[in-house]
Amino acid sequence: MSFELEVKPVLFGVERVGERGVGFVRLNRPEVLNSLNSACYELIESKLNAWAVDPEIAAVVLVGSGEKAFCAGGDVKSLVLEGRVRGLDVAREFFTREYFVDHMIHTYPKPVLALMDGITMGGGVGLSVGASHRVVTEKTMLAMPEISIGLFPDVGASHFLPKFASGVGLWMGLTGARISGLDAKAVGLADYFLEASQKRKFFVDILRLPWSGNGKIDRELLSDYLNSFLNKSLESPRKALFANINKAFGAIRDLSAFDRAVQSFKAGDDSLVAESLVRYNSGSWLAKAVFFLATQRHRKLSITETLVREWQMALSFSSDPEFAEGVRAVLIDKDQRPIWRYKSLAEIEKVMPELDSYFEYCRRTAEPNLLENKLAQFRF
Repeated sequence: MSFELEVKPVLFGVERVGERGVGFVRLNRPEVLNSLNSACYELIESKLNAWAVDPEIAAVVLVGSGEKAFCAGGDVKSLVLEGRVRGLDVAREFFTREYFVDHMIHTYPKPVLALMDGITMGGGVGLSVGASHRVVTEKTMLAMPEISIGLFPDVGASHFLPKFASGVGLWMGLTGARISGLDAKAVGLADYFLEASQKRKFFVDILRLPWSGNGKIDRELLSDYLNSFLNKSLESPRKALFANINKAFGAIRDLSAFDRAVQSFKAGDDSLVAESLVRYNSGSWLAKAVFFLATQRHRKLSITETLVREWQMALSFSSDPEFAEGVRAVLIDKDQRPIWRYKSLAEIEKVMPELDSYFEYCRRTAEPNLLENKLAQFRF
């Protein structure tokens, strides 16, 4: 397939065999594992808007450049570094653009296929989880690792992790667990598994599908093709483990109960749980507590309502030293020794009533919710 020749952080191309074609969005920052900044989201938003009303575009495919990653998330390193110079305006722009594009994908009128080939973390999950067709490979490594950098798992995670993955979703958000492609399919964060060696044939085949130009019909057409082409016999070897995780964490309603459960959970010889416990214990207690509260408060909300509320949470964290310290330790200085404000569960439990402020950024500051305003003016 051909893409624009000019080097840009996101490349766009249209391929067709018949009357209608497929629009390809290629994230093009392999040197930073295709992490996305505001400019990337601006480009994607513009192209998705144009393709939504283009009768010659029947479907959209999201892919990453390079061999390592689909998308490692938002470029929070640049976000923090630029924020030191320009202040909170950087975060306002970034989170508004990021969440708006994620919302577009959740509500897009045409089929959107996200190929999560390689590392897919944080904002990369936000970009793919709302796609109508979520495809993983044997190279997929999926995680919501934000607690390690002092940020809550965002991009709608307080909605989609419990919705798609139930107790496993809560556990993933609070531990930063890193799961495989087959794992992601098993817990509901992906729909199809594609062997990476089959990508070329896969792309050739979807171009030849008899696209109708009707979004509903074309989604069904793509589903039928995927179900006929992909290997459905492969299953995650962790299905029993995930069933146990769901049982252990699915009904938990307070952070102290989660902490007791995660510290005592037995996983046999599976290293996933042991590694996740290390990440949980070293992560920001503030981020964990706020995310836990969000999963309780957003349980019955739509993705639109959740993103609007998470926008306030994201601005609250962007103005908090916890997030800047986490990014400094993990991504800037890379000493891997963040100095968190709260050192233990006991310390964070003492201030739990004060955490309401992280959900009330607009009330505290009398600022408008830019995302809510933008969504109010937007309709496909």
